[in-house]
Amino acid sequence: RYTVEDVTVDADTNNLAAFLWIDDGTIAEDDQLDVSEWQLNPGSTVHAFSSPTKATVKDQVDYYLQRWDLDSTSTEHGIMGTGHCVNTTQVIYSKEFNKEMRIAPAVTASGTGTFQAYYAAAQTDFGVITAGHIGTHGCRILIPAASGTPFTAGHAVSIRRSATDATFIQADARH
Repeated sequence: RYTVEDVTVDADTNNLAAFLWIDDGTIAEDDQLDVSEWQLNPGSTVHAFSSPTKATVKDQVDYYLQRWDLDSTSTEHGIMGTGHCVNTTQVIYSKEFNKEMRIAPAVTASGTGTFQAYYAAAQTDFGVITAGHIGTHGCRILIPAASGTPFTAGHAVSIRRSATDATFIQADARH
């Protein structure tokens, strides 16, 4: 921790900012300056520094942005969820958000062929995923088969990552 002592400030000073750094001799033109753990205290009282817990910050972020990833590095097929066949070419998957979002978000997903259905002991690649019935608590994901008519209406389907593709669904309520 650093302290600044014996600094004189005029009596009519209303605002004061201090910037301290240690010059280690390696400063370059394209260096980056990261500022963290700062606090603004309105009024004449300076409060002890406090920082929210990680859980609080994550909860605040989830209000605006949520994302579900299945990585592209593991060899197993990660399971995104279970859907049901609405006809011979499409699956519906209900996605519940981790927590209520600020507004109905824009929902996006990874591209064609990154999701796969595991159905009747076979794998079927999915086409372009779309979202509907989007609210602040969840949405319905409509997932078409990439080709053919591989499904039977009313049957359950496991929705997973295709091979080693990076697969995601994202809900963005920032705008």
